[in-house]
Amino acid sequence: MNPDIEIESVDFFADLISQCGTVPSFGCAGVAQRNPDGSYELVARRFPSIRAILGRRIPLLGRRLFKRDVDTYLNAYPNRLDVNGAPFSVDWLQSSFLLIPRDSWQTCNGLSERYFVFMADTDFGWRCREKNLQSWFFPNLEIRADGVRSSHGGLLDVFRKRTLRIHLRDAFKYFLTGLGRSTSSRTNATASVTASHCAKPPLR
Repeated sequence: MNPDIEIESVDFFADLISQCGTVPSFGCAGVAQRNPDGSYELVARRFPSIRAILGRRIPLLGRRLFKRDVDTYLNAYPNRLDVNGAPFSVDWLQSSFLLIPRDSWQTCNGLSERYFVFMADTDFGWRCREKNLQSWFFPNLEIRADGVRSSHGGLLDVFRKRTLRIHLRDAFKYFLTGLGRSTSSRTNATASVTASHCAKPPLR
């Protein structure tokens, strides 16, 4: 959990841990994160492609050539609070807040030290998937974030922000390992599990 995360409910962890026990193949969990301006962090996302990363950093490419790739990467899952929402499985979860049971942590060998910080959570999502474990998002629970993203910025910001250069370096390492390969078959398998689980009544 990042130091800028605020948890308002005294029952938050009890609620989250209780709900984690109701989902199959539990690998890790994330919840909605609300910023001071009322917006929500993109906690749950699809695995990125090189086209999506380029389209996000270079607006002209994102609006034209790679628009679909960027939209799929960023907008595949709802990230807002939904008090009646059932949990659903996702490709990966942002590690600003991530609940991982000890068994999953040991099975997947924790967060990789190959990365400075960025992409380590994406990589962990991959390794959960490889071990038949799922990353679950619980939309009916919420915490607060500060709304500041150290990796935010476009192409010109690469020359001004060290954190963005580190982010791109970590992304290069990620794609170099082959983790940017197609995820269509894995995503379809996840969708089947999610659809069958989310057909159940809300947990709360």
